[in-house]
Amino acid sequence: MFTDPVKNLKAFDLRENMIVADLGAGSGFYAIPAARMVPMGKVYAIEIQKDFLITIKNKAAER
Repeated sequence: MFTDPVKNLKAFDLRENMIVADLGAGSGFYAIPAARMVPMGKVYAIEIQKDFLITIKNKAAER
């Protein structure tokens, strides 16, 4: 079943200037939508796999 990251992130009551950490960020499934929810804040995507970090960086650059 598909999980909607925005729906799940809404449970955290994110605000526009918050700082968010996504530990084990994978491909950015949560980090990228979180960044849209905190436009004046910061999102730190922590991931040990270089390929995933490249993917996250590319997705962030598209925004």
